[in-house]
Amino acid sequence: FYRYMRMMLALQWRGYLCKFFLERYLARQAYYKLDSNSAGTDIDNPDQRITEDVDYFTAESLSFLLDILGGILDLFSFAAILWTTSRQLMGSLLAYALVGTLIAVVVGQRLMAI
Repeated sequence: FYRYMRMMLALQWRGYLCKFFLERYLARQAYYKLDSNSAGTDIDNPDQRITEDVDYFTAESLSFLLDILGGILDLFSFAAILWTTSRQLMGSLLAYALVGTLIAVVVGQRLMAI
């Protein structure tokens, strides 16, 4: 079900963006200025390039967005389970994560200066 919904969302978004950009490409006869048969243009098949770029953009953006959203949902669900199991353990793990993050930031800033 997750894969189906992800593909449907990508298809809907890609369709919307292709329509959006192609309408602007076809508006005011802009395609005549980018005609690959005329002299002075090095662009081949701009309409195909638009659809390919939109496809790549939507696939990568959606993958990134859903990965981030999945991580956030996992964080909250496991934190809720841990909170109901042991509040003291939840507090110590939260402190451990904060100290580890602080150390990583400090060391990372020193490494960036090198």
